[in-house]
Amino acid sequence: GADYQLPVLHLPQLVGLALGIPARELGLDRHITPVDLK
Repeated sequence: GADYQLPVLHLPQLVGLALGIPARELGLDRHITPVDLK
């Protein structure tokens, strides 16, 4: 099988990003699978 390394974001994290809260403050740097917002 293929290993896709797809990060899972929770709804409050997505809302926080939409409101302009920095990714680090939302804890996106602590995910097991890296989150790249580029």
